[in-house]
Amino acid sequence: MRIAVIAWSVGHNAVSRGWYLADLLRHRHEVELVGPLSARWGGDVWAPLRGAGEVRVRAFDAHDIACYLGEAERFAATVEADLVYVSKPRFPGALLGHLVSSRLGVPLVLDIDDEELWFAGEQNWMQRATPELIDEADALTVVSEPLERRYGGTLVGQARDEQVFDPERYDRHAERARLGYGSDEIVILFAGTPRRHKGVLQVAQALEELGDCRVRLCVIGSMGDASLRDELAGFGHGLVQLHNYRPITEVPRLLVAGDLVCLVQDPDAPVARDQIPMKLTEALAMGVPVLATATPGLAPYIRDELIFAVGEVPLAQRIGELLADHDALRERADRGREHFLARLSYGAVGEVLDHVITTASGPRDRPNWSATVTVAREQPPCPLGGPAGHAQNARELTAKLIDQLAHTIHTALNDTLDGASRCVLLGYPNHGNPGDHAIWLAAKQLLRQLEVEVVYVCDWQTYSRDALATAVDSGAVILLTGGGNFGDLWPRTQGLRERVLADFRGVPTVQLPQSVQFDDAENRERNRLLLEQHGSVTLMLRDRASLERAQHWFGVPAQLVPDLAFAAPAPAGDGDPPVSDIVWVARRDKESVGFEPPAGAGDVLLCDWMPPRPAAAGLAGDGSQDLPERFVEALERSASMTRLAAGGGDIDLPELSSAWDELSRQRLALACSVLRRGRMVVTDRLHAHVMALHLGLPSIVADNSYGKLRGVYDTYTEAAPTARWARTPEDALAIARGWRADMQHAASRSQGLDPPATFRPENS
Repeated sequence: MRIAVIAWSVGHNAVSRGWYLADLLRHRHEVELVGPLSARWGGDVWAPLRGAGEVRVRAFDAHDIACYLGEAERFAATVEADLVYVSKPRFPGALLGHLVSSRLGVPLVLDIDDEELWFAGEQNWMQRATPELIDEADALTVVSEPLERRYGGTLVGQARDEQVFDPERYDRHAERARLGYGSDEIVILFAGTPRRHKGVLQVAQALEELGDCRVRLCVIGSMGDASLRDELAGFGHGLVQLHNYRPITEVPRLLVAGDLVCLVQDPDAPVARDQIPMKLTEALAMGVPVLATATPGLAPYIRDELIFAVGEVPLAQRIGELLADHDALRERADRGREHFLARLSYGAVGEVLDHVITTASGPRDRPNWSATVTVAREQPPCPLGGPAGHAQNARELTAKLIDQLAHTIHTALNDTLDGASRCVLLGYPNHGNPGDHAIWLAAKQLLRQLEVEVVYVCDWQTYSRDALATAVDSGAVILLTGGGNFGDLWPRTQGLRERVLADFRGVPTVQLPQSVQFDDAENRERNRLLLEQHGSVTLMLRDRASLERAQHWFGVPAQLVPDLAFAAPAPAGDGDPPVSDIVWVARRDKESVGFEPPAGAGDVLLCDWMPPRPAAAGLAGDGSQDLPERFVEALERSASMTRLAAGGGDIDLPELSSAWDELSRQRLALACSVLRRGRMVVTDRLHAHVMALHLGLPSIVADNSYGKLRGVYDTYTEAAPTARWARTPEDALAIARGWRADMQHAASRSQGLDPPATFRPENS
């Protein structure tokens, strides 16, 4: 049977229930998960689902109700199914389900896993809950006993795959070490979307009150509430460790590291009353004991002694009692695992769902749904003028995001320099990577804006301890450029940093925004000692994952600051039109994971955004005949002066700095001209992605070898409506082709033509 599982938004965390239903059903049927995307949530599939297993996800862009109605009808015509399964009674999903079910004459099943009115209510059409439509579904499923009593239908628990959620498959010791925990520490785990009503702050306060130095709270999830993140980060002595969300496929291995899961929800919060948290089933499946507040939804689990109840005693006391009774914890965990296998596994719940699906009859008339659609059609027309206007708006929103990030960088650098008027800038990227040149140019521009004089520059070849000492004696702050990474991947760049840290202990030193990655523990330990013995280093990290690593590994001040390339001056274009829809810029160095276009992708222009390397230490030669004259001249001038400086010859420092700046401008301009050959960019290069955003080009980005791109995307550019994440080359090509089809559709709509019969393909 072909089943279309419909979510009201595939870009919101509310899609998780629909995804798990689709994942369960795909073991027995042909399934796809479909729904709209909205720029409000980053314009992309919800981050933990990217690359999550075998579920096929298809999506279409919709920014408001006027846009949504037309696009939903267009998209519904592409869905083929024998049954429609709508996750959550919210208007966008209900409308799409109605359109597909009515067109195909197939049953519509509606799933309810929350009291949606408490979340969405009537505030806007794109989120509006529609409880009046529940009676018109052909069949109904619910997640908890309170919802079953209220609405009827069939109880379908939060099921998980017993083949994946199996504690025997994972090395508990290794997973704990991966998170930074020793064998003697006790890990209280929260994995999900932290919100105040979920009690995560109360758990942290209770652990602080408990006062056991072995106990740690590990919070893993997308922290949308900045004030909550700040409060949790404020607990001292390493009590709370915060991790950004992880892919949904990593949940089992994260849970196996825990000793106790706390579901301490606010019993007075309507949003927590009737739901069954996904974390409950997952903890039961992985044999991790659970302590929970006795909400109506969780009451059956407490009644059947599957989980512990907080009860009337203070939370700190209750946690202490449980941690002291290892036998009780183990017994409850074993009971939970048995219950999961019998009642909440894919095998058990799949049989229940199969009965619902095979007995659902329909479709029936849905007068309330039709009336809702009629009212929606009376809303004002799209203020942006339809898809073409939305495309322009997306570019404007991306430009605004870039401006905001540049302002954040400016403020952070100004605060860190704290009135300094002189600095040195070390680590010129005397190599071909244009991204590092974007960083260098941005640093020089920011320092000019802050009226900070750069009195000394060098690369790894031209470093002079004596020259730097003279600059430092004049009061200059040491700035280490952001190129490469802070780690052992690029030894020459890191070697310069280590020499400077050793030579100039106590001199105020700032590492400009960087990623942190060490493959070798000895290298990491050596750098830890260098940083801590130095005594006056500030690390700027360009993504949350690197910040967490730095805070865990190094005992020096660290702060989150966007990559300086977001503040880089974007080169002007030459006016030449694009020559391809898709430009594919792929790494071929040690950070590459083989991100090449799939075989037979004839509509892709594959290229590197670095120019050919002329022969003989940067002099014009092989390959230079294809390079612009200004670039070759800048390259020759820079190479000549660099050789002289590296050999100890007398040079004019401002002239060397000027030569390097000109070469950086030429490298970046040449690289951006490569990006402009396409109407969109697919890349696994971080700064090709960043500069594509600068240039207003849609950008599909995939990861490098150690997660650098994922870290920056998740921290900053996920919010850009002209950016998408790809898991594999096949995924990237499908997203690019779908985006191209949407562009063609937007263009035809703006010209009054019939839209082409192509739509966004798989985006999973």
